[in-house]
Amino acid sequence: MFKIFRKKIKGFPKCSNKVDSNEEKKEQELENFSVIPFEKKIVYMKENRIIDFPEKYEHVDGKLTVFEKDKYFSSARRVYDSANIGEYIKRIEIKGNLDGLGECQSYVENDKLQIIVRIASKEMGIIGHSGYVHKYTEEKCRKFTETLAHELVHAKNHVNFIRKFGIEEYKAIRESKNKLLSIAWNILDEYSACRETAEQYNSFDSVERIGESEKFMYTSIMKGVLKNKEKEKVLMDSNTYMYIHHLNYTIATRSAFADVSGNEEEHLNHIGGNDKFSNYVKSIRSLLGEYYHLQPLNEVSYKKLGKSIMCSFLEIYEVEKEEMNDIIVN
Repeated sequence: MFKIFRKKIKGFPKCSNKVDSNEEKKEQELENFSVIPFEKKIVYMKENRIIDFPEKYEHVDGKLTVFEKDKYFSSARRVYDSANIGEYIKRIEIKGNLDGLGECQSYVENDKLQIIVRIASKEMGIIGHSGYVHKYTEEKCRKFTETLAHELVHAKNHVNFIRKFGIEEYKAIRESKNKLLSIAWNILDEYSACRETAEQYNSFDSVERIGESEKFMYTSIMKGVLKNKEKEKVLMDSNTYMYIHHLNYTIATRSAFADVSGNEEEHLNHIGGNDKFSNYVKSIRSLLGEYYHLQPLNEVSYKKLGKSIMCSFLEIYEVEKEEMNDIIVN
C-alpha cells in the first residue's frame, strides 16, 4: 500500500553565523538518512509516540514471553540493505493501529524524497493495545520480513523514478489531479510489489479477492453510470473511481501471483467467472505485465496505461470505441 503527502517546512531562526552553521549542519545530518544506523531507524510507536520495544510479556500465570527483537532486526536488516535505498528511508515504524499489514508514505522536503515505512506491530508478534507478545517463530519472522520487503519495493519504485526523471517530474506526477495517471501509477506499483515479493519469498498470501457479490456490485454501479447522460462526469466521480481502483488493485495483486506461480486457476478464476469479466482480467494482466518491464515510466506512459485500463473497463459494458473518448477525460 502506498500513500503520499507533502509537508511544509519552516526555516530555522537566524541568530548568528555560528548558530546558523550548526543548525545547517544538523539539518544536513538529519536529511542524510544513509548515515543513520538501521537500528535507530526502526522504531516502535504507540499512540503516535516513539517508545521502547517491549522486552517481555508476563502472563496471568506468571510465565514470561521474551520479545526476541534482535532476531526480527537481523532479518529486517538484510532486506533493508538489499534494497539499497537507505538514503531515502527516514524511518521504519512498527505500529499497532494500521489498517493493513504495512504502508509506505513519501513526501518531498527541500526537494528531497523522504520515505517512511510502517509495519503493523502484530507482524512482529506485538499486540499494540495490550502489549501482549507472541513467542518468536521462524514463520512469524518470515511474514514480518516479507511485509517489509513488499513495502520497500514500493519505496524503491519511487526512488527509481526520481533517479531517472528527477524530483520535479516526480512532484508533478504525484500531485497531478489526473485520475487516469493516478490509477495507472497505483495499480502498476502494487503489481510490482506483489510480483517481486512473490518471486523472492514464493508466497502468495493476500486478502484481495473479488467474488460474485463484488462483481454484481461493480456491474450494477457501472450500468447506472452508463445510463447517465453525463457519463464522463459520473465515471470520474470519486465513489465510482474508488470502485474501479479497488477492482484493479485486486486484479493487479492476483495477476502478479499468477504470473509468478503460473497458477491461474488459483489466483484468477474467482475474479473472472464470466466471459466479460474474464476478458477484462486478461486484458489488465497483459497490460501490467507489459508495462512492468518498461519501468520507470514517464508521465505520458502512465497516462497511456491509465487510458488503456479505462478503455478495457468500458468494453465490459459494450461501450463503443467512438464513445470512449467522450467518456474518458483527464
